[in-house]
Amino acid sequence: MAALNTIITPSWLKERYLFGIDLTDDTGTAFPDSLFQISIDAAIDTLSAEFGIELGGLVTYTERKDIRDRDGDSYFLLQLNHRPIREVTKLEAQYGSFPSVEIPLSWVQIGSEKGGQIQILAGPENLGAYIFTGGLPFVGLGGLYGRPITPLYFKVTYKAGFDGSTYSYPTVFQDAVGLMASMLPLDTAGDLIAGAGIASKSVSFDGLSTSLNTTSSATNSGYGARVLSYQKRLKEIMKNVRRDWRVPQIAII
Repeated sequence: MAALNTIITPSWLKERYLFGIDLTDDTGTAFPDSLFQISIDAAIDTLSAEFGIELGGLVTYTERKDIRDRDGDSYFLLQLNHRPIREVTKLEAQYGSFPSVEIPLSWVQIGSEKGGQIQILAGPENLGAYIFTGGLPFVGLGGLYGRPITPLYFKVTYKAGFDGSTYSYPTVFQDAVGLMASMLPLDTAGDLIAGAGIASKSVSFDGLSTSLNTTSSATNSGYGARVLSYQKRLKEIMKNVRRDWRVPQIAII
């Protein structure tokens, strides 16, 4: 149940995306791991929020879902909040203050793991044993006709995400996080490439002189070229992730 930030560590980032970069300050002190860690955590949060993907391991969630009287026609297509869905562990129905009724898991069909969609199709179990236990009406099969919406009727408990083994993190996610997380260390190292606030140095002694000029300036860090290269690559990667993982947003008015 490994979270992505246990795989992408400061050492992982330095080895793969910051190789050849001087990651020390003016005195030769190495940048603290906290600088890299906050960049990694922020990149993971950004990717997760952008696409609604669970990157914190294989996590269990419970959600309540409204239904409309016409939803039975589509076999109660439910859009869950966290993706990708791996397993539905419990499905219940509850109307108002009635006791909840557990619905057989054999009725649950995962329509799309990536899309976070499930549907409810009655199985071979006796309908009456489940639909009306405790006096709870099952919308669409015998009860709440004429009601346009029933709030918080279904309660779904499910697992979503990756565990790093059975459900491995796609390489493209790791690449995207690595590129995003590299930006802050590269900017910091570029500003300190010749010393804080210094773009050039010159030394003269008894007729001998030496000078050092960098690409650093008031508006450009020393590793600006690599930053631009990483940004261009990241843009293409995010385009691919968006194509594969974005859930279409459709509004019907």
